[in-house]
Amino acid sequence: MRFVVRRLLAMIPTLWVVATITFFMIRLAPGGPFQSEREIPAEAKAALEQAQAVFGRDLPLVPLFFDKATYAHSQRVANVKVDALFFTRLEEIELVAEEAGGP
Repeated sequence: MRFVVRRLLAMIPTLWVVATITFFMIRLAPGGPFQSEREIPAEAKAALEQAQAVFGRDLPLVPLFFDKATYAHSQRVANVKVDALFFTRLEEIELVAEEAGGP
């Protein structure tokens, strides 16, 4: 029993380290979702800067890492929190599983 508890407690800092390394690797990678290999037209640069501000791509890394709002909102669906999307999809999966005769 002590072995299991020690392993579970050791898992917490390990997951934190992996999440931290992943966050910084993704944010420090060259380029970004709003860049392309071609030159961006002048009229589109304002929209690009606005999109970067909306998704937090213009903020410093350390405050962004500790900002809970960074993780709360979906970047694909506007103005929807991730947990709402997750539980909606989970309910859909449960319904499909019930119809298929699953648990």
